[in-house]
Amino acid sequence: MSVEIIGFIASLFVFASFVPKDVRWIRLINIVGCVVWVVYGILKNSPSVWVMNALVMVLHLYHLIKTRKVDNSNIK
Repeated sequence: MSVEIIGFIASLFVFASFVPKDVRWIRLINIVGCVVWVVYGILKNSPSVWVMNALVMVLHLYHLIKTRKVDNSNIK
């Protein structure tokens, strides 16, 4: 498999993350795209690609966890 195919797959996930209206789904789909971009960046030996996407992924995970905690506290 060509490394460029991995880049196209990552691009599709990022593009798909613009479709849903629910912020959680946007973040989850974008996280998958970020993971694929990290793999792509590592395979292409491009730190600017994988570091940036790793940081975006961490930010999305932080917001998902924060949102989940707020939702759980509202249930009680």
